[in-house]
Amino acid sequence: MMHVFSKELKVYFNTPIWMINTLFGVIILVVVTGWLAIDKGAMIGDLMTNMGLPAGAGVFSTIFIFCMLTAMVYVSCCSISLEGRGFWILKTMPIDTKAVLIGKALLNIVLVVPVLLISSVLLWIVMELTVVEFLMLLSFPIFVNIFVSFGGIFINLLYPKFDWESEQVVVKQSMAVFMTMLLGIAFAVVPIIASVVLGFENMVLLAVVSGGILAAFAVGSVVLTLTKGKSLYEKL
Repeated sequence: MMHVFSKELKVYFNTPIWMINTLFGVIILVVVTGWLAIDKGAMIGDLMTNMGLPAGAGVFSTIFIFCMLTAMVYVSCCSISLEGRGFWILKTMPIDTKAVLIGKALLNIVLVVPVLLISSVLLWIVMELTVVEFLMLLSFPIFVNIFVSFGGIFINLLYPKFDWESEQVVVKQSMAVFMTMLLGIAFAVVPIIASVVLGFENMVLLAVVSGGILAAFAVGSVVLTLTKGKSLYEKL
């Protein structure tokens, strides 16, 4: 697994178009965190108040923004296709299929989770979030990241593209990228839908329901990739 991860990491930072198009979400996440830390979330809180929503809606809006930006980091859905015509080399290596799939998904996770951890802790302190709010701010985007990371691998196995002449075709024009971005954004909206249905009166209930749904889909994407995805990989 770590051999595949190391290989992916090296290829990633040596493929400018892949890196530039997929690091955008991380960069904006850092910028947003800096702005919220300086502003202490006052602007979002005032906006929610002016809209007639409770203070908790401001924190939830921040969580939603984090989820959306995390969904924009779609590294893994290009990973299989970028092997190109040399894909057979990877398949002949003495590495377990599950280790290959996890190693490729791991790159997507490593690029995002450390930034989420630092950003969440910083905002927890600066914005004086409750423990429940902090856990939502940290865990919800991580669930989205796991879903996009493993789901992206699975979608790429469904729609592989090995006959490309330029990486741009894979990174910007492939069906796998389009489907992953679409599903990732739809998945990131789950907390907003839950807040509309449940309201903000019971933040713990909202956290449990939203987090439960996100966690279930995240785990489901891992299981699907390591079972059905494994079969797809071996048939390519």
